[in-house]
Amino acid sequence: MSEKYTARRIIMESLPLLLAVAILSIISGQVLQGHETLLLSLPVFLLIVPAFVNQSGDIAAVLASRITTELYTGSTQKSILKSDNLKGSVLGLLLSSSIGFTFLTILSYSVSMLLGFNTLPLGTLWTIILLSGVTTILAVMAVGLIIAVITFRKGLDPDNFSAPVVTTTSDVIGIFLLFMFASLLGGI
Repeated sequence: MSEKYTARRIIMESLPLLLAVAILSIISGQVLQGHETLLLSLPVFLLIVPAFVNQSGDIAAVLASRITTELYTGSTQKSILKSDNLKGSVLGLLLSSSIGFTFLTILSYSVSMLLGFNTLPLGTLWTIILLSGVTTILAVMAVGLIIAVITFRKGLDPDNFSAPVVTTTSDVIGIFLLFMFASLLGGI
């Protein structure tokens, strides 16, 4: 069996990273706990947070995967930052995520209204979700790009790094930005 695919190598590459990711996840939980009052007063955010961080992490993970594939297959002939595929991927993913965040807003608002939960006006809620979502995705895409390039240059398996780093970073940044924009725009 090749050294590239041994369990030992996977564990040695993944374990330190998974420990760091666990610490970041605790930080993310602390941010949530710090906004307990908001979550209880506006339960619409209880509906939004899981889908929001999931979508943000998934979108950024797609970009990291595409970048890694380009690097490992040699399909980009120039700097990855100047790649037309990268530009197209970023724009396409931002557009699709904006549509997803709009759908999330409408669905969360509708469910909140049906259940009689307190919520913000639809336009305000949409602005909060869209701004925090796009900002999160841009930040996490940058992290994904950096992870893809570093793992490629160091000869590491990107599968051991990209998904955990991108999704956990998305949780931390996304939750922070969601509540920051809720405070700034929602008067909370």
